[in-house]
Amino acid sequence: MEPTESAAAGSRLSLRRMVDAWHVSRRLGQRDGGAPHPAAGTRVPQATGHTTGHLHGPADADAERHLSWPALPAAIVATAAFVLGAGFYRAFSDGHALFPSGTVGWSLAVLAGIVVGHLVMLGRSRWWGGTGSGAALTLAVLLLYGWVPAGMVSLTVVVLVGIARRGRWRQGVLHGAVDILGIAAGALLLGACGSVPSVEHPWDPADWGVYAAPKVALVAIAYLAVTRALLWYLQTPRPGLPTVARTALVRQGLVAVALLGIAPLVCVVAVAKPLLLPLFAIPLIALDSTLWIARARAEEQLRDPLTGLPNRQWLLERTWTALDDAERIGARAALMLIDLDRFRSVNDTLGHLAGDRLLLQTADRLRQALPRGAEAARLGGDEFAVLLPVADSTTSATRIARSLVGALSSPMDLDGLTLVLEASAGVAVFPDHALDAEGLLRRADVAMYQAKRDRTGVEVYESKRDSNTPDRLGLLGDLRRALDAHEVQL
Repeated sequence: MEPTESAAAGSRLSLRRMVDAWHVSRRLGQRDGGAPHPAAGTRVPQATGHTTGHLHGPADADAERHLSWPALPAAIVATAAFVLGAGFYRAFSDGHALFPSGTVGWSLAVLAGIVVGHLVMLGRSRWWGGTGSGAALTLAVLLLYGWVPAGMVSLTVVVLVGIARRGRWRQGVLHGAVDILGIAAGALLLGACGSVPSVEHPWDPADWGVYAAPKVALVAIAYLAVTRALLWYLQTPRPGLPTVARTALVRQGLVAVALLGIAPLVCVVAVAKPLLLPLFAIPLIALDSTLWIARARAEEQLRDPLTGLPNRQWLLERTWTALDDAERIGARAALMLIDLDRFRSVNDTLGHLAGDRLLLQTADRLRQALPRGAEAARLGGDEFAVLLPVADSTTSATRIARSLVGALSSPMDLDGLTLVLEASAGVAVFPDHALDAEGLLRRADVAMYQAKRDRTGVEVYESKRDSNTPDRLGLLGDLRRALDAHEVQL
């Protein structure tokens, strides 16, 4: 439908476009730094308990996924608690101190406090644990004083960060448990190499011989391998990662190696000049920030910059994963494409900035209207996609599509100007219509254009109505070759 209010006056139209530009720039400029400011007339999405199309990032997805403590996270926490408890019991039984005293102890405590402050200030999106600045400090304490003092450092970091982030304490406990298991793995390897340090008998760097370097490297590798493997499994979309995220994880691994490489230097300074230990906060935080930036950039490559929804690349990777899961359990999955009818008229009449604001409102409405478990993405322009990883039937998928189309077809307000748009959706179901992600996307697209052409709102893919088949393309190619060879006569 066309706008119900005319923008004939040039001054009013110019003013409206200026307001549009301000709203869009405010929305884009503050999405990453804080809560996004909704455009005029946009309802702010509330927490409804269902998936809202966000990327499976290590922070938010992890907090939701492990809220109910599934089997693996619970087993990790229980194992770490047992290992740490056994270590404390052994230390008390043998009369060992849990942490060094004097200048070394205070200097390590100050360095740990700076690291905790850094982790807290980085905010909700920080992927902490296993390979960060705290890990380098923990490994240094492990090499010098053994795994019980190292566990104390890790436990202290978890408790302090957990207090600062009260809403994410489960994630903190899980990361701390993973860190303790990594410490235990490193300690076992260190003991197998003949070194069992303690607070009373530290592994003094002055006594390190020619075999110390490979020993330290093996301990760091064991610690890194255990913590990183567990965190990657727990914090990433199952059963795999998008290609871009895999590349980013390789980069993060290189930065993590650099972080852990600082640990021997911390050991040397702790023995020689402990008062200088807090200065290690500068390189630790710098490298740790590089680690976080690598992850953030990887997520940006999978996200639409305007709406914040995942993009086409993410959708294809996620659809492949959903199809694998559906095939394994013998279920159906559905993909639907949604397009705004006559969206171009809004751009032509009010300008592209107004169109961008309309897309922002559309994305917000789509997030709120998603059923539990569904995931949304923006493909480009005014095209959106919704993935149902599990669909009971084609009928239920069609019903959901009609509900989403209805939500997007309600009147929208742009600074007092009411716009009444309609949406069209096409539905394709696995395994009925396609067996791969690209095929499902193409056939949902065919059904969507069928719905736009017939003005029916929602259409399910039907092969008999699909004129863009490989056979038809092959026939056109054969016909062209026959014409060129003068094999066709009229």
